Amino acid sequence: MLTKFYSIQSLENQLANGHVFILVSENNMNLGFISFEINAEKTTKTKIHKLYVLPKNQGKGIGMKLIDYVKNESVINENTALFLNVNKQNNAQEFYIKYGFKITKDIVINIGNGYVMDDFEMELQFKK
Repeated sequence: MLTKFYSIQSLENQLANGHVFILVSENNMNLGFISFEINAEKTTKTKIHKLYVLPKNQGKGIGMKLIDYVKNESVINENTALFLNVNKQNNAQEFYIKYGFKITKDIVINIGNGYVMDDFEMELQFKK
């Protein structure tokens, strides 16, 4: 799974297909990152593909600031919502709910090599 999503070739393909990566660091130490795509899936919505904050740095507002950044970029680009997939067993669901995301779909995706993603799609609509 790491090779599928994080190999150099995979990351280069993601960048070539419109994914943007933002890395957060402090004192030359990486704390986390976010990956997103404006107008994802031919919609006027922005998809957050990846959001990771190292466990020792969670609870410091880094994830919120990353989503704030993506939301701002989304609004600038006239998108109407943010959406993402989160594993049904991932405690991050509570973080997204706290931010204002709502569960919109139940998704099961076979990504190959015996891996199945059993996720919720969550969405945050923007107020007009």
